Amino acid sequence: MRLLLPALLLAAPVLSATSDVPDLKDECDRSVRWLRAQQDRKTGAYGDGIESTALVLRALAESPRQYVRRDGPYVADALDFVISHQDEAGWIADPGTPTSVRLAQTRAAAAAMYLYVDAETTRSLGSAVAWLAKNGVSDPAPSSTTYSDDRVVAEARITQLIAKRKADGSWDGDLQTTASNVLELSAYYPLFKSKQALPDGAKPLPEFTDANAEQVNAALAKGAQFLLDASMDGKWGAPDRPDAGLTAMVIGALQALPAPRPQKVQRTIDAGLDWLVTLQREDGSIHQGMLANYVTSAVVLALADSALAEHQAAMLRASDFLIGLQASEAT
Repeated sequence: MRLLLPALLLAAPVLSATSDVPDLKDECDRSVRWLRAQQDRKTGAYGDGIESTALVLRALAESPRQYVRRDGPYVADALDFVISHQDEAGWIADPGTPTSVRLAQTRAAAAAMYLYVDAETTRSLGSAVAWLAKNGVSDPAPSSTTYSDDRVVAEARITQLIAKRKADGSWDGDLQTTASNVLELSAYYPLFKSKQALPDGAKPLPEFTDANAEQVNAALAKGAQFLLDASMDGKWGAPDRPDAGLTAMVIGALQALPAPRPQKVQRTIDAGLDWLVTLQREDGSIHQGMLANYVTSAVVLALADSALAEHQAAMLRASDFLIGLQASEAT
């Protein structure tokens, strides 16, 4: 199998396509920080219920950063709040909502969940879609507002929106207005997104020739054998003192070998991953009592390349642990 070395690109900062348009990713981030700070941390809701929460979820998903459930409680807890308000019949609405309002709230909820299709939301979304279909709504997808794709018109609208925004990133401190305006700015983002450029004189590295690939593969095999010789049944460290962090890094190096790998290499990788999984703690972290965040990070990188279901399950729990440690932009 031919080995291709990824080119190292030293990218310059991304600039807007015109000097008059600010970086819309930064502009959206400012307002998203304000939105995230409005979440009720006990319930996961934004604003007064289903419709406002669903709107914020849409703004997060459609922003330039394209948030997903695993990005943190400001997404996951909001989705769980929406799902928790689903009736057995399939509709999703705030408690005591009149029947005449359930359709709008269910559609808003489905529009949000449509952008976060995963194991947690699929079943709820399916029930909501089925209920909507019975009530005459055949398209549960977000009802997209049409924004101008004319750059001059869009630029004028962007300038107008940003001029009216408060210093805290909101529009008059109103949750739904702010979420709606984030959606609009996000819709304009592709119009002004420029490609990253290489610094003057920089060129991507060329692909290897077949001869170079053969030499590199031989060097990789020799390096892998060195690591295998130092292995203690898939673990690495001082004699009789295997180290989880070092083991994760070595496994990551071995995984650089092109697949299908030699059986001895693959067996060693699998054995090491099996051992790392046994170190997982109740909070999802994987370590031996020290440097929980660093070691867990290294282990997640190693587990990410495994196709075994038990390794993937452990990786997701470890990833959730790391996400929980991140500094919130709202604080």
